[in-house]
Amino acid sequence: MLEALSVAMASLTNALPDAGKRNFTDADVRIVLHQTEDTERIEEQLPVEVEANGLVFGKRTSWKRQLRNKRTTTALDKNVRELAESALSAARNDLNYLMPLVCYFGTRRLFSQPKDMLSSDKTTNETLKPTPIMESDTGFAIEKGKAFRSRLAGYWYANDARTSPKLLQRWLMLEQQRAFSKGKETYIFFMVKTALRRCIADCTGVKVDPLLGLVIDTKQGGRLPFDRLSDGQPTIAAMVGELAWRAAQLNPNLREDVFKKTPGIVLIDELDMHLHPTWQRRIVEDLRGLFPEVQFIATTHSPLVVQSMREGEVIQLDPAMGTIANTENRPLETIVKGLMLPKDPSIDDVTKLMGVSEPETSQRYGEMKGVATQLLSLLERIKKADPQERERVKDEVAGVMKEVRTYSDNPAFQAFLEMRRIAAFGE
Repeated sequence: MLEALSVAMASLTNALPDAGKRNFTDADVRIVLHQTEDTERIEEQLPVEVEANGLVFGKRTSWKRQLRNKRTTTALDKNVRELAESALSAARNDLNYLMPLVCYFGTRRLFSQPKDMLSSDKTTNETLKPTPIMESDTGFAIEKGKAFRSRLAGYWYANDARTSPKLLQRWLMLEQQRAFSKGKETYIFFMVKTALRRCIADCTGVKVDPLLGLVIDTKQGGRLPFDRLSDGQPTIAAMVGELAWRAAQLNPNLREDVFKKTPGIVLIDELDMHLHPTWQRRIVEDLRGLFPEVQFIATTHSPLVVQSMREGEVIQLDPAMGTIANTENRPLETIVKGLMLPKDPSIDDVTKLMGVSEPETSQRYGEMKGVATQLLSLLERIKKADPQERERVKDEVAGVMKEVRTYSDNPAFQAFLEMRRIAAFGE
């Protein structure tokens, strides 16, 4: 499914500079085995076709891509390529022209990386290794970093299923160099580091060291370079960091709103890969909160990830498994039916063993419940409070109501608590 979407998305990305060409391959072709008593023949089923429709640079359009006679056709998606070329021209001449974030993360995203465009080592064609930038490489990276001057560098490898942590670190290193020379950080540099800090569990700080590259401060592990993080941490750091620097590179004019206002589409295969159960519970909300205008299409086998999805967001690809309706706040035992074998241990036992509290509901539901409980408790105090205490409680209520308003997608939740507040204060 994601490969098909990647092929469809390539109508756009193939027109973008260095985004990675993606056409149909032999692996995309269905084959049929014809067998007789003593012979076997394998026949490819052609043509192969992907049809898509959606918004491309604000214009609703539809397009197709076909594989016929071992060649991907170019006539059926001409409209998308023309829109992309027009947008590229506008982006080069107007920094305020909004460019979308597009990206694809496959299952090998940390272990197989694209060829290093900026590497000074020309003796090998090996893919990048997930190591930090060392001193011997830093000067060359900064010298070649003029390539980052164009906002369109945010599309490098965009439709390549591999990630490039080294590109992230080079971008950070160049921004660190710029901050040192100017005596202050740019907004986009600050925002990318903030995004990393928000999405890496137990992270207390993000720094860029001239020798070690990206360094993460954690509560339990202390200060660690990128390649010494535990499995789940580099997975999150590489993915969120890549999305963050791409958005910042594409739309630097948005400054502190760069993540909030940048639209786009991101494909992620096995979203839960390498993540501890506690991180699986929060990854969807972290991505949703950081990039609210981006459409994420992800696959998962984790009931913890499925539980955090909202109504209408889960699609069951295997019809034999039945349908999944609203999964938000549904007990994991209910979600797991059809996803795990009956012989598996109780999901409650597994999640509690791994340190996940209240597995029967999503983390977001627990947060909403906590905010509501706090507010209702404060409103009860109002009934017995003297005028001075009443003012103090009123200030606390105002603070809690700010949290209530962050759940803008649930108007009933907001309206109920707002009505209780008005009833208590009469205003």
